[in-house]
Amino acid sequence: MTTEVLLGGLGGALAVFILGIIREWWREEREREGLLHLLLTEINHNDEVARTIGETTWDLLSSKDFPSMRAETWRNVQGGAAALLPDDEFVTLNGYYAPLLTLLTFSNRSNERTNRVIRKAYTELTGKEVPANRDPWNEYLNATLEELERARVQINIYLARPWDQRLLLRFARWLERQGGRLRRGREETDGN
Repeated sequence: MTTEVLLGGLGGALAVFILGIIREWWREEREREGLLHLLLTEINHNDEVARTIGETTWDLLSSKDFPSMRAETWRNVQGGAAALLPDDEFVTLNGYYAPLLTLLTFSNRSNERTNRVIRKAYTELTGKEVPANRDPWNEYLNATLEELERARVQINIYLARPWDQRLLLRFARWLERQGGRLRRGREETDGN
């Protein structure tokens, strides 16, 4: 065999390898886009529910309509989101959904919150500490509402990027991870 044939074969194999990587990235990118569109729909739904309830009452959590806020899409795609989404998008979405999921699991929110408000007022008036006077529901509600807009903005920014910028961003993040691995490897070698 001549050198030209070997180099041609090597070049062809390299081209097939690179095209395979691009094809895989493209497939994942389409899946990522679909996932983000589904989550954005759920986030927009929850925002509208919160705003609509807020127009009729000051207490979102006590409203009989509060359970109409949804997190099913997140529950169904959370594993795929962890694998597909960039770290910062996943962290932001998790920061939104974690307190919302906690709020949606409490069945006796209204009565328990009222009891805790009374206990807190008693503690403040008498100076005697009473157990269970913290109000985690308002803490979680505030965290959910604050993170809602941040999650929506971050998704919209990601979806607005052209595909070539997304590819370059993915490559830059891959290089960053590789650099981190190299640094850790050097630190372990220097430490031993």
